[in-house]
Amino acid sequence: MLNNKAKNPIDDMSQYSSGQALPTSPDSSQPSIAYSQMGKSRSPKKFIIVAAVLLLILAAGVVWALASGNKNNTSSNSTGNQNPAASNTPTSQKDPTAAGRDSERVTDIKSIDTLLELFYQNNTYYPALADLNDPTWISNSMPGLQKELTRDPSGSGYDFAETSVKGQYGYRPLNSSGQDCDNGDTNACVTFTLTYTLENGTQKSVKSNPTSAPADSTSTR
Repeated sequence: MLNNKAKNPIDDMSQYSSGQALPTSPDSSQPSIAYSQMGKSRSPKKFIIVAAVLLLILAAGVVWALASGNKNNTSSNSTGNQNPAASNTPTSQKDPTAAGRDSERVTDIKSIDTLLELFYQNNTYYPALADLNDPTWISNSMPGLQKELTRDPSGSGYDFAETSVKGQYGYRPLNSSGQDCDNGDTNACVTFTLTYTLENGTQKSVKSNPTSAPADSTSTR
């Protein structure tokens, strides 16, 4: 007599160890445990690759930051090692000292004086005050008188006053009688006085020079 005893399903499952996949039917809609474990075995590899890429990016960023810091330090040291005397030397374009402005005044007045004497040698009279304050007259009759020469270093205008005040040069031409002149028919300007004011308020002057007049001149300078 055959002993065809029905197998207990629980006893039948005992042959599989805890880590062993259970068989599934081919038409099952759920993936087998074996396939699931294959997918899991690939995940750590992907994670390692992504982590390695991130570490490379981070390392490149650190290297770049260090290189930039060293470059900035080198530039700062180079600037700090410059000659302090050269960097602190005042220039007229920046903020000239009082002595620098006074020196510029002296230079301006000497240049104007020279131009006036040259004009006299060619014309036997000096310009009237109105002439030196007329840009058109200067352009036509005395082009060597540059505009900046007529401006005091502390001033903003280019016109001459009869007598200098702080920030403005003075020019006073006179006729042979020592009176104001306008270069009319009988009122020629034959002498002049240039004046300028120093930073401390002292007024200085330069007068027309008789030695520069033509030999045949009747000037009373």
